[in-house]
Amino acid sequence: MSVELVVLGSAAGFPLPFPFCECTVCRAARADPALRRMRSSLAVLGQQTTLIDAGPDFEAQLERESIRRVDNILITHWHYDHIAGLGALGDMPMRAGWPPIHIYLPASVAYHYDQELAYTRHNVVLHPVAPGDTFILPDAHVEVVKTAHTSDSQGFIFNSGARWAYLGDGTLPPEASMARLRGLDLLFLEATVDDLDVPHFSNQSLAQAVALWQRIGAPRC
Repeated sequence: MSVELVVLGSAAGFPLPFPFCECTVCRAARADPALRRMRSSLAVLGQQTTLIDAGPDFEAQLERESIRRVDNILITHWHYDHIAGLGALGDMPMRAGWPPIHIYLPASVAYHYDQELAYTRHNVVLHPVAPGDTFILPDAHVEVVKTAHTSDSQGFIFNSGARWAYLGDGTLPPEASMARLRGLDLLFLEATVDDLDVPHFSNQSLAQAVALWQRIGAPRC
């Protein structure tokens, strides 16, 4: 299987520049459009279109990349910057004539969907998943792996010709998932880069992300 990976956004938590922020990172993004970022998300394009996370930039990201259909959405964790775009699904599939979208989300927080997004429920099929689970999409065999950003956060390993992983916010718990991440061809990690460059909200600094990449040993990150 061959897929195309399109980075829809690469800033975790907030866009760059962040309103009201005067740090050097945000000032640089205001001065240079090439440095501006939307919230983190990835599109996997093949027989189907699969998104990892759907933040508040969801609709703008799809339009920018001319993505006209979404089949699957994989959610790493239930934070606003990763799930707010799901609110658009109350109208979008119906108007676009899409079949129901399959959403894979952490099993321990799946109840949030019906509490907060019940009006979209007729347009989606929910698949609660947990670390250790596997599932098959038309374009990939997917493994679920635990991350340490929150008690419920998880990442995804894709086997689609190449073997690659998207870990999103946070780092891995001590050794718990490392064995499953050996032999990757490509690794997607998150790092917090600001004037302080220190861990907060269970995220990782750039130095920590590089160290994790080196431990996993993927040739590309």
